Amino acid sequence: MKRSYVVMFILLSILFASCTSTLSVFNEPLEKTNLKITDFEEVENGTVESVVKTVSSIEVVELMVELESLFSNTTSGRILIRNQDRADMVAQILLLFDDVIDVINESPSAFEQLLELKPILEKIKYAPNRYDLKIELAGTAKTEFLRNMGVLFEMDFPTENDLYIDYRDLAFTNFALDILFFFKENENELSTLLIEGASYFTGNQPFNNLFYSAVENFYWEDLTLTTKESWEKFSNLWDYIANISSPEEEVRLNDVFQETYLRLPNIGCVINLADMVMAFFIDVFGFESNYTNELGRTTYTSMYQLLAETSNHEGDISISRSLSLSANEMDISIPEGFEISINNLKITGNTRIIDLFKALEPGFLSSPITVNIAYSDEVEYLQENEIKNIGFKIAFHTKLNFPKLSQITTAKSNISINRDLLKALIDKNIWEYVSEPNNLTKETFNDLLFDIADHVAFLDIADDKSGSISLCFGDANSFALGFELMEITFWDLLNLYLN
Repeated sequence: MKRSYVVMFILLSILFASCTSTLSVFNEPLEKTNLKITDFEEVENGTVESVVKTVSSIEVVELMVELESLFSNTTSGRILIRNQDRADMVAQILLLFDDVIDVINESPSAFEQLLELKPILEKIKYAPNRYDLKIELAGTAKTEFLRNMGVLFEMDFPTENDLYIDYRDLAFTNFALDILFFFKENENELSTLLIEGASYFTGNQPFNNLFYSAVENFYWEDLTLTTKESWEKFSNLWDYIANISSPEEEVRLNDVFQETYLRLPNIGCVINLADMVMAFFIDVFGFESNYTNELGRTTYTSMYQLLAETSNHEGDISISRSLSLSANEMDISIPEGFEISINNLKITGNTRIIDLFKALEPGFLSSPITVNIAYSDEVEYLQENEIKNIGFKIAFHTKLNFPKLSQITTAKSNISINRDLLKALIDKNIWEYVSEPNNLTKETFNDLLFDIADHVAFLDIADDKSGSISLCFGDANSFALGFELMEITFWDLLNLYLN
């Protein structure tokens, strides 16, 4: 019982730490979907049946048992369930990577046999009739298969019932092979990602040294926004910050932060991982939706189902059942006034997880993702003993390109403010209006508002009722927030606040 969960945990845990490349698509139907094996000696290499023969061979089973022991009996395995110092945890995960490679290298014959299965499994994976595939095990093949699976899962499987290998069984097998091949081929890349990731979140302070020093040594305690002298001091600091990096006529993120602060480590592996997981669940969802009952069980006994039954698991054994849950069923409500869409999929209380996954197909996180959120509402206010409403709209739009997040630098954004902004505000005696805002006139307020917008690259004031904030990071990732007042102007809103 214990080993069954540990083995499944190995497959899924390594899956969640691995990367795979996009695989070629065959899209050719399987010639036969109802197969039978009575004697493994009669199975020819390169056939669908050879997958079952190979994965149940004693050499492959012994390899899987060795991998399982890394997680259940070694310090490397215990890192998955213990809280540790980050540096120590990274060191132990790196040790786990080394251990996995050592185990694979010590079993070259088993690994070579598995390598030969990949073209077959890939053909199965993309065959349009793959869900119909069912391989019956009988005779000595069934006896040998259950005996070796008993070694792997530390169980005595019953032999009296008919036994089949179906597509759900083979889906797990295919993932397991992807995992093994990944560790064999990409140990160095994973180690580098892990080290860089730990360094990113625990490394040096994010601020540009010149900026940090200037701000730290500025006399903030003497600063007040109600005097000309304070504004001039702040303007001098602003000029200094603008001169830190090019272009000197603007204050940009590269004046404030280290150049690589926004640049994430190369997360290609993480992106491929997420793509693979979502594709896997969509695929299994398709199988379970059409071939299993409400408890995820088939009318026949597959290996997956036999494992659950032998473990005395009487409840739902489906892998993808949670994908059918809607937002309402998960107690996630869409607040009134909100409209949300992801890749043109409108999100409502009836939207299921599987709907969201399918909206991201086929590229998933490897392709650009668009998110739109709109919110409109009214706010009551009292004017001359009469209750009135202020209507407003807010619209958020973002385009995310995850593969390019590792290419972002602080210089590649439109987040910049012209160095003359503070001088322009000083020319309009801004300190007088901060100390006495009631002295503002509508004309002066609008002049100040549009002056600020003219000096801030990411701010656009379209008129006295609407505007937007747009943030761009290179040409691949962007965020935009639009806002609009319905019945009143920004000037009216300020007066409501002041009065």
